[in-house]
Amino acid sequence: MRRMRVSRPYLYLSLFASGCATLGVEISAAHLLRAVYGTSNIVWATVIGVMLLFLALGYRLGGRWADRPAGAQPDTFYRLLAWAGFTAGAAAILTRLLLRPAAAALATIRIGPVVGSFVVALALLAVPVVLLGCVSPYAVRLALGVSQGSEAAGSAAGRVYAASTLGSFVGSFLPPLLLIPLAGARSTYWILAGGLLLAVCAGLRPTAARSRAASGARPQAAGSGLLFSVFAVGLVSLGAEVTASRLLGPTFGDSNLVWAAVIGVSMMALAAGYYAGGRLADRVPDWKVFLALVGLGAMFTALTPLISRPVLDLTSGLAPQSAAGFALALVVSAGSMLAVPMGLLGSVAPFAVRLMLPESGAAGRTAGGLYAISTVGSLVGAFLPVLWLIPVVGAAGGLLAMALALCLVAVLWLLRRHARHEWAMALLPVLLLAGFPLSQGPVKDTPGQLFEAESAYNYVEVVERQGVRYLLLNEGQGVHSVYDPSGGLTMGTWDYYLAAPFFNSPPHRPADVQGLALVGLAAGTISKQYTAVFGPLSIDGIEIDPAIVAAGRDYFAMTEPNLNVIVGDGRYELGRSEGRYDVVAIDAYRLPYIPWHLTTREFFGEVRDHLSAQGVVAVNVGRTPTDRSLVEAMIATLTSVFPSVHVMDVPETFNTILVATVQPTTSGNLRQNLALLEPQTSPLLTEAIERADAALRPTVASTTVFTDDRAPVEMMTNRIVIDFVLSGEASSLGSPMGN
Repeated sequence: MRRMRVSRPYLYLSLFASGCATLGVEISAAHLLRAVYGTSNIVWATVIGVMLLFLALGYRLGGRWADRPAGAQPDTFYRLLAWAGFTAGAAAILTRLLLRPAAAALATIRIGPVVGSFVVALALLAVPVVLLGCVSPYAVRLALGVSQGSEAAGSAAGRVYAASTLGSFVGSFLPPLLLIPLAGARSTYWILAGGLLLAVCAGLRPTAARSRAASGARPQAAGSGLLFSVFAVGLVSLGAEVTASRLLGPTFGDSNLVWAAVIGVSMMALAAGYYAGGRLADRVPDWKVFLALVGLGAMFTALTPLISRPVLDLTSGLAPQSAAGFALALVVSAGSMLAVPMGLLGSVAPFAVRLMLPESGAAGRTAGGLYAISTVGSLVGAFLPVLWLIPVVGAAGGLLAMALALCLVAVLWLLRRHARHEWAMALLPVLLLAGFPLSQGPVKDTPGQLFEAESAYNYVEVVERQGVRYLLLNEGQGVHSVYDPSGGLTMGTWDYYLAAPFFNSPPHRPADVQGLALVGLAAGTISKQYTAVFGPLSIDGIEIDPAIVAAGRDYFAMTEPNLNVIVGDGRYELGRSEGRYDVVAIDAYRLPYIPWHLTTREFFGEVRDHLSAQGVVAVNVGRTPTDRSLVEAMIATLTSVFPSVHVMDVPETFNTILVATVQPTTSGNLRQNLALLEPQTSPLLTEAIERADAALRPTVASTTVFTDDRAPVEMMTNRIVIDFVLSGEASSLGSPMGN
């Protein structure tokens, strides 16, 4: 049979573009869904899960397709790429046009956001992701050709990649949903390492099997045992990546930059591992070496939590107080923790391909090189949408641009090879270009909309109703800021923060409030109220999303000269602040979650260190009418740091404001300080304290105390949300603006 000819540089370019499109589809799909279903962990889990499952299916199908009797052909490969790019772009256009009508139709048959987001993600991702998954094993088959016993190369690579990806699917969810909440982040690394050691044990075979492998026969373990090891490695590599963000969170926060460092370091280490592992496999194609790599990966994974604390202490202490210093310290920290274990884990997949093709002396090097190129493309695809495309052209436009690039790579090859026969394929990028205008325009047509933007963090919307402006994020179920030019209380959650300092022992007067730190500034409702009541006191307002800050300045008159706006992660920025405050207000919801690193005993210890002798901290916590478990856990955590905690349930909302004080206090202080207010006191403050006093509830704590190592906030919130939806109470939710 004639050896198939394929241009290696162009094949590498194609795989790079495919890897970029694959991660771009995942990131963009989550951003497309957020305008309807929000940015909850459930939505992200849905997108990641659907992606990984369809990729695994694509790997398996692509490998079998490449090994058909007719053989793999370059032209077929590039037709596959072209259709993958076209279907991804078509999905972007159709999603922009049909997502909201589809969500409304699902809602009419009482399908909630959990199932609804899954159904929509399934329809959006199925075809393009399966096609993209077919690419890698087909490329391995093309690169190896038909010589050197490689007739089964595609199927072998497909099985290995599918097993690895299914492991990654489990590894994406097992740590955040189960292991970290139950055992803590550091213990999770030991559990993951133990799983790898079990894989090593499962790979050990009797002496006869090992001797057959040494003599050149295909080892028995090259079947189920090998694939189980690859599955375990895929699980641990994603699990270690997810867990690393928890170790970095207490020091560096939970911003996009933290995730960028974790993902970037992990992917570069994996790419290096793929390349090195493939070359090693071709030099020493020995099952024992394969198991040694898995065992070393387990060992260095287990060492990660042991070295994390000294590494974080060293790097954070050496970093200069600047954005560049922060980024450098973050990358060095992530690299020190992840580079070696992820590199070792990355070496396993191409080694496994080599073991499954013992007669092909180039199988490991070929598979490793191609997988490395694809992973570098995935690295670009992970950041290009978030850092550039989505803010510039939106999620749908960004996905369409990446799909168009992939489609063009394929069509240019086909036109160069068969100018007379492949002109019909040129219609695919033309159709995508023609559909580009359909991906643009407003994301929503909300009545009274003044502004909308898609940022790296949120879909941001400003709506005006009866002269009052509201800041809505993502699905729009919650209001994050309110601006009424006529003044007065908002009659919402924000008003209760005004009462927080008056839990101190009487007499406590408005003049005693001199400084405020606000974690979760949003568009400045709380800072505006504090300025109106207490005068030009010093305010440090921390907000992670610059698009929200811009909306606050342009539409919410967030221009107070006493307000110092800090764009960054709340914990990190507060930690490096040199200020001491009378009030620290925390309102950092990304509905329905509180960022976990803003809920721990260690964090509230840092807050206490920034409070004055009469300081208070006020925190907004979610609940439902029947489930107060998160509130009670937060009370227990605050009580472990502060002597007194007070509880206010905001009427007609799912919000509770917790106030903890540096000094021992009683809830009766609130009414006593109200009685001592002077006649010229702002009526906003008087009314706010009256409403706060009426909203007081008993302080009931659970036995759960959140720590930096174990803070099952997401698990508790997911359970609360799912129970609320299944109970049917969610149908009672109306517009957050009351109409």
